[in-house]
Amino acid sequence: MPSQNVGDSNGTHATRARTLTSLCIVVLFVLNAYICQELFSAEFIRQMGSTAGAFIAISRWAMRHWHDLSWYPLWFTGMPFFGIYQPGMHLSVAWIATVFQLTPQHAYHLVNALVYCLQPVTLFWLCHRSTGSRGCALGTGLAYSLISPSAFLTNVVRHEIGGPWFARRYQTVVYYGEGPHNLVLLLIPLAILFLHKSAAERNRWYFPLACLTLAAIVLTNWPGTVGLGMAVGAYALAQLGGKVTWAAIPASFLIAYLVACRWIPPAAIFPVLENAQRSDGTSFNQIHLFYLVAGAAVLCGMHIFFQRLGIDRWLRFFLYFTFISGLVTLVKFWTGVNLLPQGHRFLLEMELAMLGAMALLGHMAFVRLPSWGRVTTIASLSLLALLQLHNYRQYAHAQTLPADIETTPEYRISKWLEAHMGGARVFVPGSVSIWMNAFTDVPQLTGCCDQGVPSFSHRLAYYTLYSAQNAGDRYVPTALLWLKAYGAQAIAVVGPNSQEFFRPYAHPEAFRGALPELWREGEDVIYQVPTRSRSLAHVLEPDALVSREPANGLDVSALEHYVTALELPTPEPAGFEWINPHQARVRSQVRKGQVVSVQTSYHPLWRATVKGLRQPTHADALGLMVIEPACDGACSIDLVFDRAAEIRWTKWAQIMGLVLAFGLPFADRLRVPK
Repeated sequence: MPSQNVGDSNGTHATRARTLTSLCIVVLFVLNAYICQELFSAEFIRQMGSTAGAFIAISRWAMRHWHDLSWYPLWFTGMPFFGIYQPGMHLSVAWIATVFQLTPQHAYHLVNALVYCLQPVTLFWLCHRSTGSRGCALGTGLAYSLISPSAFLTNVVRHEIGGPWFARRYQTVVYYGEGPHNLVLLLIPLAILFLHKSAAERNRWYFPLACLTLAAIVLTNWPGTVGLGMAVGAYALAQLGGKVTWAAIPASFLIAYLVACRWIPPAAIFPVLENAQRSDGTSFNQIHLFYLVAGAAVLCGMHIFFQRLGIDRWLRFFLYFTFISGLVTLVKFWTGVNLLPQGHRFLLEMELAMLGAMALLGHMAFVRLPSWGRVTTIASLSLLALLQLHNYRQYAHAQTLPADIETTPEYRISKWLEAHMGGARVFVPGSVSIWMNAFTDVPQLTGCCDQGVPSFSHRLAYYTLYSAQNAGDRYVPTALLWLKAYGAQAIAVVGPNSQEFFRPYAHPEAFRGALPELWREGEDVIYQVPTRSRSLAHVLEPDALVSREPANGLDVSALEHYVTALELPTPEPAGFEWINPHQARVRSQVRKGQVVSVQTSYHPLWRATVKGLRQPTHADALGLMVIEPACDGACSIDLVFDRAAEIRWTKWAQIMGLVLAFGLPFADRLRVPK
């Protein structure tokens, strides 16, 4: 009987513990759901400067082309679908919208609302499972829900959100459109917990969970993936000297990529690495080496100090993570130096790490207080939490007001172009570019996102069109050369008093009278780009191609030669038609030795055939496709963006990754006993 009573007592205690843990999770979720309640049902909100429009556009395209997610012809003269942005969140949004019959914008906001509510939950779970203290974990989750440390540390953030007591995390979701990055912040605590369970505690069931979580992060957001690297680096430092199966960590990353490579093949990664530095002009030099050496020295000092004092390893993890992410973030905000491209975006990682460290330090102090001190502390923090809940709720409400989308210039310009341009490529500015393909399938010269820009010349084109830097009287003629070279048939221009969010043109008035005006509404104007043909294919002599990448936006002598050749009258211009998103056909008269310039981004997976025979293709200096057909007379060229071989090997790599993820932890059971 006594043993039975002990068993009953243990069972009751375990049930009570699970109930309390579940209650904490519910409290955190409901509290954050109260803050962001409008987001669950939002369609369009008054945040037209947000990149949400581009993400909604990706999901919208996926919903319409589930069986043809290979080439995306709408942005940057075309690009591989899986090179636009990691597809994890966008395909999830598209699936939810399809299954539950929601609009893509509703599904996008719904997913963001769920992510916002679950972020504190996963941080709570990491702290609870690692420290064993439910109270400490709840305090961490509440702090993450109701405090934004960056608002106290940087004037820029404090000014942006209107004071130190408002919700920076929520602002990044709705104002900046950092939905994918925030989804990664939800997953990082789980990834660290699963890695710890598999590598340090040697629990074999957590290894496949670690691999799948890491794969999900890689499939969601590149800055978040770098943030994951910071977190794993901090974890490794915290575990130095501990009993860890170190091989499990790199193995889990390798397997994670094998699982993810079907949607992020190596060919999609290389442009990201190239574009990362171009996105904000980051170039690595001596100052970066100084910060690297200084940061490494500080980390070494921290490690020695922690070892001597015997600091808890999970506190070390959060402190290391705070230092690494804070170094990148605060150096950017305080000095303007980018230690990593777009260093300001790692503020999200810094806040998560900092609040985790503060909660663990606070818990250490709390348990040393007398009873009356604990009661006073809990009462004070509860009052502060209620005040912050009110502040956050009011802030979130103001940031999520519904928009009458049909009255916005983003919508009106997009819809006019859809109705009147017959599917021709156009150039549209700023937020119109971000949102246009959330409403239409009009192809454009720009689009989203920085990581997928096909060439440096594309960047020169839109920078020159916006800035007119040093162009003087040559601005409009130079702008026309760039527009014609990339096949744009119209340009939308917005003035300084337009309701368009960014108003990026330095001299919008320069186009007035210089180009035929197609549509005007106040300072929002659409001009025609006069061209000989709307076709994207042109038969040229080889010496007419742009063979040298322009050094800057005004270095247009090669463009001028190319555009002059495009405008030469021909008896029968080349015909170009899309058969489906990844197939096209060119028909023309081609003499022996001539080439066909196609104003679509070149990619090695494009295959050109004439009567079934493959024809040579390559890129010109603008990043556009050139075909060298073996024709002398009437010529019909079939173009296919052929991912078949890539799909085959990535499928087998994915299968291998899944087998390793679920098989490696149990490999010892397959050994034959001697």
